[in-house]
Amino acid sequence: MAKYHIPYYGTTKYGGNPRLVYSVEPMTMTVVDFYEAKIYWETPRGDFSKIRLVRNQSTFPETAEDGIIIWEENATEGTVSRDYFFDGYDNPNDIPLVAGKPVYYRMFLFTSDKVWVDAGSISDVIPKSHDMQAKMMDILPKVFTSVEQSPFGVVDTESDLYKFMEGFSFTFEELMTYIDLLLFNHNFFDIPRRIVPIRRDNLGLTPEPNLPLKNQKRLIREALYMYGRKGTTAGLSTYCESLTGFAPTITVSDNLLLSIQDSTFYSGTGNWDSTNGTLTSSTDEVPVSGDYVVDVTDTGKIIASSAGNMTLGADDPIRKGIPVTKDTDYVLSAQIKCPSTGDFTLTIEYFDGNGVTTGSSDTLTDTATNTWQRFDLTTTSSADAVYAVLTFAWLDTATYYIDQICFQSGSTVSYKEARAIDIFLDASKVNLIKNPSFEVDDSDWTSSGSVSFAQDTDISSEAYTGTYSGKLTGTGAWTFTSNTADVIAGQYYTVSHLIKSDASMNITIRTRDDSSVIIDEYTAAIPAEASWERYQTSLLVPSDSTAVTIEVEFSGDAGTFYLDCIQLERAFKASEYFDGNLPIEFGAVWGGTADDSFTYLYPNRLIKVYRLALTLSEWIMPNTFWTLRTWSGLEYNTLTAI
Repeated sequence: MAKYHIPYYGTTKYGGNPRLVYSVEPMTMTVVDFYEAKIYWETPRGDFSKIRLVRNQSTFPETAEDGIIIWEENATEGTVSRDYFFDGYDNPNDIPLVAGKPVYYRMFLFTSDKVWVDAGSISDVIPKSHDMQAKMMDILPKVFTSVEQSPFGVVDTESDLYKFMEGFSFTFEELMTYIDLLLFNHNFFDIPRRIVPIRRDNLGLTPEPNLPLKNQKRLIREALYMYGRKGTTAGLSTYCESLTGFAPTITVSDNLLLSIQDSTFYSGTGNWDSTNGTLTSSTDEVPVSGDYVVDVTDTGKIIASSAGNMTLGADDPIRKGIPVTKDTDYVLSAQIKCPSTGDFTLTIEYFDGNGVTTGSSDTLTDTATNTWQRFDLTTTSSADAVYAVLTFAWLDTATYYIDQICFQSGSTVSYKEARAIDIFLDASKVNLIKNPSFEVDDSDWTSSGSVSFAQDTDISSEAYTGTYSGKLTGTGAWTFTSNTADVIAGQYYTVSHLIKSDASMNITIRTRDDSSVIIDEYTAAIPAEASWERYQTSLLVPSDSTAVTIEVEFSGDAGTFYLDCIQLERAFKASEYFDGNLPIEFGAVWGGTADDSFTYLYPNRLIKVYRLALTLSEWIMPNTFWTLRTWSGLEYNTLTAI
């Protein structure tokens, strides 16, 4: 029987299997007062080594670090020491609960796959005091509430009646807080989760139950802005970031042809007109592949009855011609194939603003064979050019195939579909160490002095990924330096790592200018550690710094040193380690070659990117191709998002 499981619907053939492991549900909670709450859970199930409870007062924590970690412990043989937590009492040194706002708790389990998984969640509203106790007591006759039993007496706050009424007044406090939260405000992150579907429907937004609650609230908050700018880059960019949480970079193809049919013959022949030949959109030949090629099935097919041509804009240069700028370099390119071999010409002719030829044109003559070949024609527009008209002429009776026609400014061509939109989503976090756990060798690391490197299978139980550590054997003074990375002034950078050693060592974070001169650096001492420990060190790059690169350096003297899971990130403090070898559901991807490139983190990438791909057509002009990319490469395009 098919399973329909909405949190993962669309990611596998009928959705993922209902979660039977890695669960502490059902979770429950009791709001005790304005600053305290008790959270209860069932005995955790599944193979896990750590358990963590995270609190967030805007939305459900998306990751195991998305909020305040109020409780965590190592699990011995899959058991934990407690089944409840008293927030505000058991953690007196944590940031306290804020009254008058919702609160969201999520439990995470650290699995044998070395990732944190969602094991359950619960939410409620922390009431804000409206002084309802005093107001309710004032309603009652003073003869019942005062010690003197006098109509002019003072309310006795120690009486049994007063204590009895506390329960009723706290319920009223909750009610008044809900009313406050129902009032319109621009901070939609404060609205209770039960109100989200109502606000969503009022704005005409598509339900997004798959997405984290924070993304659903972002869509509500930005809805009016997005609607007002629908069809623009600003509106599309806001939608992409609201839905995914990943900052987009949006670019429009520099192929100036007016439609995708004009360039790639997708399901039609566009504005092309032919003489002495039949022009159709065909699937007989497989097009040439490319990074930005969306249509991988259709090409233009010409069955020539005699010498003839196909033209773009010749019959109406103003409406069908390609807008150009005067005295500007342009290049026309096309993939052409002729199974029986045939001669052809490519021509560019310029017209003025009235649609009258300027007398300026350029032509390329060549021969097409039974292999796809790209032909380029460079040109410079005339001084009075406003429109360009293209012509492909055949000189033989034969069958010709033409595809990927591109007309763009400049002298070189890089094919993209006409008027296509490219959306690149940037990551939430980046690990700037290219070879962080030495899974291959010591690539991207530079050693100097009296030290040797070797891979070793001695790894920490805290090592999130991989089977090796880096073993440094020093016989004298040495250094071991990472790759460099671009640095941003005015930002904190933090390096974290696992280490085990029989002697002390140092770690240095260092920045350099464009002449490799040292600008900023901070060195910290690390004592000898008989067992694996995780350390972190931070450096603030001043806002007026001239630094352009940053690097990490380990140094020491004689001894044996083990390093693993090294992470350099732009942050005030270290986050959980990540690299591209972690399970795909973690959302970390290599930006290039595995273990030889930066790692980019996209929490819930599979669900978010897929959902964005399915809905992009609602925010992009009809008959427009688009590509959706991340640091992992092409994710989806118009024709693969199904």
